[in-house]
Amino acid sequence: MKYFLISTLIYFLFFSLSLKGDVPVAKGSIEHFCANDTTYFTNQSNTANVQWIFDDGTDTRLENPKHIYTNAGTYTVELIAISDDGSLTSSKIFNIEIKPEPTLTLSFSKDLVGENTAEFYDGENVTIQVNESFQKYTWFQWIDDAWEDAATGGSSIISTQTADYKVLVVDVNECKASETAHTIAVQRPDEERLFRIIFENNIITPNGDGYNEYLRVKFFDTYGEKTIQLTVYNIWGDPVYTDNDYQNNWGGMGVNQEIVDAGTYYYVAKSKGRIGATGYVDIIR
Repeated sequence: MKYFLISTLIYFLFFSLSLKGDVPVAKGSIEHFCANDTTYFTNQSNTANVQWIFDDGTDTRLENPKHIYTNAGTYTVELIAISDDGSLTSSKIFNIEIKPEPTLTLSFSKDLVGENTAEFYDGENVTIQVNESFQKYTWFQWIDDAWEDAATGGSSIISTQTADYKVLVVDVNECKASETAHTIAVQRPDEERLFRIIFENNIITPNGDGYNEYLRVKFFDTYGEKTIQLTVYNIWGDPVYTDNDYQNNWGGMGVNQEIVDAGTYYYVAKSKGRIGATGYVDIIR
């Protein structure tokens, strides 16, 4: 009698399960464990009706989801396989360690004018250097609205032009990080134009023909509000002309606007913030 009851119970149990469908068996795999990078979850259960619980306050009913952990650490992930009618479940636990995102910083051989932005003169170059050590370095340059391969293998790259760069690094944990850099090539400033008083001519012929009428300062338009003080001396060292706001208009006149004799004269010119100038000028009449 006892044997009969047990057999009957087993029969009805299997009959009941057969009505519900296959018993779910949770099985799966997880790949890539790096913070701020994609972790891949693959369902290998005997049903597509599953739930993944990521242990960071989120879950999903997608069968093969992708997930990004923002913080490194150990996570207990649960995969729950669910029967078609929802009455039976099976679970599997995965203990995964999310590795930290690599720290990536850059240094430049030229001065920065902005974040990761170096400026240098045309004809020169700038070296962009990854400060940390990694297993792999890949450099890209932004060309025609796309990142194109620029260099692989080295921790630095040399730029000779205005360009945008990106470096992708991989560490010993196969975790990745990337950073962008920018280089700006600018025209070298004309030091004479900016820092030194230069005269265009050392001969004046004040005869009214419009040529070499005046002693002229080169790049006069760059002085702005900074005045030029000019004093002209004769060969005996006597001042014949002085102007504390010279306007490129000395044409061989004396201090009282009298016409001075033809001959050789010497000048001294000064302006705040610039190297002064001394020299001679010949007046030909």
